[in-house]
Amino acid sequence: MQTDLEHPFLIGDHPVALYNYFGDKLGVGVPGVVVYFPLSPEFALGLHCSSIAEEIRKGQEKMDRLPDHAFVTHPELYAGYKETVAIMEGFVEGVPVKGRPESVEHFNSIQISNAERFVFSFDGNFALVEDMLRTDPGLRKGPRVAVKRGL
Repeated sequence: MQTDLEHPFLIGDHPVALYNYFGDKLGVGVPGVVVYFPLSPEFALGLHCSSIAEEIRKGQEKMDRLPDHAFVTHPELYAGYKETVAIMEGFVEGVPVKGRPESVEHFNSIQISNAERFVFSFDGNFALVEDMLRTDPGLRKGPRVAVKRGL
């Protein structure tokens, strides 16, 4: 994944973060899960479950079947089509996918939600962190591992 320095990736003190696009279950091998890891303010690694690529491929096939005039009368379809092609190219060729600002914000919110105590910012902009903490004060403590003993 790629962004620009105007919309940099944040990194938390627990940078390997999981997110499920299809539900709430998290884990390697769970359908819809992505493992996110920021590498720098401009690049991040996103390891997507194959089920996500399959859903994107199905969407691309549907768009391929649309008549040409659909793209003329609804130009927003063309933008979505271009983005879908870029994402599939990223999956197949390993080319970094340029993230839209709202996608980068989503990525950063996952970093914030998974941070234990600290979030680091390239440019010192912590507005999203402050907004999320104001909305959900429980994020201040970060996720904790609970160990249960006994049966």
